[in-house]
Amino acid sequence: MSRTPATAYDAAVGYLARRIHSRNELKNKLFRKGFPAVEIYRALDRLQEQGYVDDRKFASDYARYRLRQSPRGKKLLMGELLHRGVSREIVEEALTEVFEEIHEENRVADLVSKWRRARGGAFDKNDVAKLARSLARKGFDWNVIRRHVDALAHDDSSADNWNQ
Repeated sequence: MSRTPATAYDAAVGYLARRIHSRNELKNKLFRKGFPAVEIYRALDRLQEQGYVDDRKFASDYARYRLRQSPRGKKLLMGELLHRGVSREIVEEALTEVFEEIHEENRVADLVSKWRRARGGAFDKNDVAKLARSLARKGFDWNVIRRHVDALAHDDSSADNWNQ
C-alpha cells in the first residue's frame, strides 16, 4: 500500500526522484493531486532554490536524451519542450547550446547515408520525396533537408532511377 505524501514538497520530491521535471510539469501534477496553490508555489520555489528544479537544465538534458533516443530536429524538440511548459527563451537557449554540440547538418547527413545504404543505392524521385517528408516530420530544418536531397539528385549512382 503506497503512502500519500503529506505536503506538496514531499510529493514533488517523489516525482523528482523518478526523473527530472520542468517546473510546469511539477506544478500540474501537484494541482492534480489536489494540493493548495500557495503550498505548490512555495514547494516549487524551495525546490528551485535548492537546485532541484531548473528549467534550463531540464531543457538541455531533455534535448540531449531525445536526440540519443531518435534523431530529430530543432523544431520538433522545441515543440516538445514548449508543450512541457518550458519558456520559449529557455528552450531557445538550451537548443542553441545542444545543437552547437550536435550539428543538425551532420544528423541529416547520417540519416541520409543510412537511408541510402538500406536501399542499396536504388531509389527514384518518389523515394527521395518520402525521405524529405520523413526528415521534415522529425523537425529538421527544410534548408538542411533540401541540400541533402539535392545532393542525391546529382549523385551518379542514382541517375539511372532518378528520372523514373
